[in-house]
Amino acid sequence: MKKFFVTAALLALATPALANPTIRTYYTHNDSIAYGVEDDSDATSLTIAYFKPRQGMLDAGAKPADLLFQGTVDANGRTDGFSFAYKGACGRFPFKATGVSSADRKTIRLTGELPNVDKRCNITSYAHVELDFDVLFTPVP
Repeated sequence: MKKFFVTAALLALATPALANPTIRTYYTHNDSIAYGVEDDSDATSLTIAYFKPRQGMLDAGAKPADLLFQGTVDANGRTDGFSFAYKGACGRFPFKATGVSSADRKTIRLTGELPNVDKRCNITSYAHVELDFDVLFTPVP
């Protein structure tokens, strides 16, 4: 438990200040750490980016601050937008992702059709994926 609080404190200190007021929540996602940013001027917008991508995502080309999801959340928690797949030398591929966010945004569950690419970076097929984001912590302002 002590390790968690030390990690949480370090993450909060390492988070750069943004020009506009935002609410940041740190999430776990497939062994990566990501952060969510909500624009105070537009409560329906939601952006999730990598804070610390897992090694497999780093190998695929993802870096800290790269987008994982960008979209909207309505009053009922319906979440709609685009997620991003990182495919090494082929770069980033956006794909439609929809799902639900809990009212407190502690969990976000999305589904979509992840593009698979060949060595020439052509999309060859799609695989159904589920994207789960679970709150790690929310820094106190």
